Amino acid sequence: MGEVTINNIQKDESGILKENKKINALEDSVENVEVDGEKYDLTIDGYINMQESEEYTLFLRKSTSGDNYVLTNALLSKYPVEEEEQDELFLEDGESLEETEDLKDTYQELYQEVLKE
Repeated sequence: MGEVTINNIQKDESGILKENKKINALEDSVENVEVDGEKYDLTIDGYINMQESEEYTLFLRKSTSGDNYVLTNALLSKYPVEEEEQDELFLEDGESLEETEDLKDTYQELYQEVLKE
């Protein structure tokens, strides 16, 4: 769970969100989990958590289980505002399934669209 400051709102049907408001956003990964004495990042398909002081375009929805927000899709809902190389967008975890590679390709296509806007 990370605290996020809203800089710009493109769409909010609830009318609850306001610019400069801070909200909590839940990401689908956990960093530095100790397993058998070693620390690992547990993630879905190489997802990288948001970094402090970086800006992102997020697609969020209100959580059904708390006063926070969640990404509408674990992989396809967070895009850095500043363009990054594809190899910086996902953790490398060895072998990738074909489905994961397809998701990464879809992400890259959507990322280019988000950057245009």
